[in-house]
Amino acid sequence: MPEVEGTARTPAGKNLRQEFWIQGLRRSGAPYLSALFATVVVAQFAQYLWPTAIVLKGQPAGVVAQFFGFGVAVVLWWLYRPTDWWPRAFDWLVGAWASLWVVTVGLSVLHGDLFNLTAILVLPSLAMIWLKKPSLPAIFTSGDSFALALVLVALASQLLDFAGIKELHYEGWNRWPLLTDITGPIGRWEGPFGNVNYAGPIGAFLVVWGLLRPDWLRALFVVAGATIILASDSRTSMLSCAVGVATLIALAPKLGSFRTPLLLRVAAPVAVALAFGGYVLVIDPTLNLRTPVWEFFLSQWRTSPVSGVGASGIQSAIDAGSLQSWANHGHNLVIDPLMRYGLLGVVALISVIFISGVIATKGARLGFAASEVLLAACLADGVSEDLVDWRYLGVQAVPLLLAGLLGAAWLAQARREKT
Repeated sequence: MPEVEGTARTPAGKNLRQEFWIQGLRRSGAPYLSALFATVVVAQFAQYLWPTAIVLKGQPAGVVAQFFGFGVAVVLWWLYRPTDWWPRAFDWLVGAWASLWVVTVGLSVLHGDLFNLTAILVLPSLAMIWLKKPSLPAIFTSGDSFALALVLVALASQLLDFAGIKELHYEGWNRWPLLTDITGPIGRWEGPFGNVNYAGPIGAFLVVWGLLRPDWLRALFVVAGATIILASDSRTSMLSCAVGVATLIALAPKLGSFRTPLLLRVAAPVAVALAFGGYVLVIDPTLNLRTPVWEFFLSQWRTSPVSGVGASGIQSAIDAGSLQSWANHGHNLVIDPLMRYGLLGVVALISVIFISGVIATKGARLGFAASEVLLAACLADGVSEDLVDWRYLGVQAVPLLLAGLLGAAWLAQARREKT
């Protein structure tokens, strides 16, 4: 077939290939959504590599990477031609998330708290998703891209450490008795994520996301996530992972080819609840000194119940010796924003969680467990950590947004099948 090979090299053949790619970008929302989510991870990695280096117009590498990736996502979004629209519940979710951003950024300005320029990308990102709905498979693909980016930057940070190019920081010592008896003392791994209590929940997300995916993706994400949980030795991530797995078992009539017995579906969440309750009562009543921090944050919230005291107020408490330096955040999904942003911030945050829960529950009733599983794992993270800075679309915020996107896309698909 020499003539076919010859025509592939002609300008007309090149134009056909370009048209093929353009048509593909027009048909799928996966490219733009994958770019949005992967950019968050790339920016995190850039910040890890060059935390203080000024790259462009006085901005560090992480900020520049975020804006560059957002620009790529905008081009891909512009090419995309959606054929479907979101259900009404997703309109409410976007509105609640936008309101949360307005409240947190507005109160940050009021309190004189610092934040970087990437905060202004949140509303355009939400608007892009709202205006051009990706399909359910496209959202799963974007979640895969996000998870794969997390695995790659974790691996890259380890390779750079081995090569002596960028030394990893370890926080304290690993507390796995059987493992450390064999290997000796092991530092708690934080990778490129800034803290062991941020790295661990990323591992939990990877495990839970992997269980929702097929074949080699499942194996890759579960193994990578379990390794990160083990290396970071984060109790928060263990709870998050256990809650996510238990929720999946409870909601899924079948796990692969295995039909889930009703007894197991009931026993799994009960066992996790009992294990966590027993751990708190018998082993760690203060949740690693979280409860005294909660008490202080609640007492300080009462001094400014509506708008909170902001990061500046928390830092003032640390400077005065009322708080230790490690307690510069509230270590709880609700308690931290309560002191930081007051009732205004908490009401906005609970609105996002509530609407996400409504969407996930509706999806679960129609046989779609993924949204509920992700949401449950995210909320379990919030028991002893406040991972998300609501002024940004960061690494820790994407799993919660994914939960809402998946559930809403499933509801839209169910709506189409009824008509």
